[in-house]
Amino acid sequence: MDRLELAQRKYQRIAPGPLELDEEKSDEIEAWLREYVVPLVSDLQRNPAFRRYVKFGVERLAAETDVPERQQVVAVSDALVACASEIAKIGSRDEARNRSPDLDSHGESDDGQRQGSSQGLDADEDNASLWVVRKMAQKPWFDLVSILDFAHHSNSLYVKSDDSRFHRAFTSSRSHNPVLGDGITRMLFARIDFWVHHLKRVWNQLMHGSDEVDFCSRERLFATMIDVDQRITELRSTCLSGDDARMRDSACMLLQAYIAYHPHPQLSWLSVPENLYQACAGMLRSQFRHRVELVECQWINATTIQESGRRQASIVVMDAIEQVLSAIEDVAELYRRELSPEEIINEARSRYRLVVVTRPRMAFFDGEKLNIDWNQKKRPWELLQFLAAQGERLDCVDRYHLSGSPTPHALSNLKSRLCKILMESDELPDAPATQLAALIEHADGEMRLDLPPDEIKVVDLEANGADEWTIDPTEFEASARKTRSI
Repeated sequence: MDRLELAQRKYQRIAPGPLELDEEKSDEIEAWLREYVVPLVSDLQRNPAFRRYVKFGVERLAAETDVPERQQVVAVSDALVACASEIAKIGSRDEARNRSPDLDSHGESDDGQRQGSSQGLDADEDNASLWVVRKMAQKPWFDLVSILDFAHHSNSLYVKSDDSRFHRAFTSSRSHNPVLGDGITRMLFARIDFWVHHLKRVWNQLMHGSDEVDFCSRERLFATMIDVDQRITELRSTCLSGDDARMRDSACMLLQAYIAYHPHPQLSWLSVPENLYQACAGMLRSQFRHRVELVECQWINATTIQESGRRQASIVVMDAIEQVLSAIEDVAELYRRELSPEEIINEARSRYRLVVVTRPRMAFFDGEKLNIDWNQKKRPWELLQFLAAQGERLDCVDRYHLSGSPTPHALSNLKSRLCKILMESDELPDAPATQLAALIEHADGEMRLDLPPDEIKVVDLEANGADEWTIDPTEFEASARKTRSI
């Protein structure tokens, strides 16, 4: 019986029945999170696929590298600014639209007086939207994505301005976003929905309610809005469609339970500052248990229940517990299946700058497979393999590591030959192979890689039965460049 089945069976034994959810039962369920779910997630963290699900928002949406998902986020941002800029060019049509309104959604004017008619309310909302759109033309956000939303979302519009009207407009325009799950993706679309809401309100007025917009301006407005819709549709398809979206949500939810109930969570594989998730532990625990008014009841007879009293109590949130149970079910197959050699290689190339696979002979740098047939380069391959193996230990390679113990002059020639092979393997001057060649240092009869040990990985898959007959190296050549962990 594995940890996953143990966690499921234990909960079945302690699951509260009708009228059983009290503080004592809550203590028991919280102990289940701490003693059964936390060890299960500890095991899951060793699974590369689980880690990739968890890190999707951090490494693919908020990444500084030019990965496809990040390109889609930037494209949405640019499209929003372009559309808002076209609207801003048209300008205001009356003095009322020129002033900066209060963005309070309750329909109050700047002097705090309530507008008495529905027409007044609509006018205030129109003015608020126009103010937002004019700000959008200046790209007021730091980014549409924030890693601050990883463990416990910031509930922030993430704008450069400290104007409180932004916050009031954002919080009053939407329903509460659930904390548990993939917060980075969830808050990305919450921000997009906010900007699009105000953008389309003003756009619709200009396109359908104004006679002052000339034909050319209407054409430009139409084209920019079509681009906004298309870019957002593409990003939604990437982030929210298919089983991957559900698995990312479940993986993030389980990691949040781990952060909440582990005495000192340390996630060295996660590209997020430790203080960012350590500080969220208490806030996350409040998602699983908080103070409520407990209604106490008693059975009058076999069919009748009567309220006997009320009091304040700290009770587990059953919705959150049920979500954890559902997430455990989602990851069951992931937890139990063995990793394929291809998954092990892909995980390594996503985490390390240099990856050397012993069989079949392959080398990756910055996620890209080097376009070299190492089977035809026996001695240079031997040198590269030793450079990587010694580099993992922060050590150097000398002539005695290599077969035949070449003379110092022959060793120098071998290093030159390896660098030439690397640099000639790609036509681009700044290609990964050329960058790797520049990192091979040679002095005093020793060679080393100018890379930290935690950026080098030698992958030996022989224990998994992997070799040139079971792994096809060509399937790694067309893969998009991966974001490596920091």
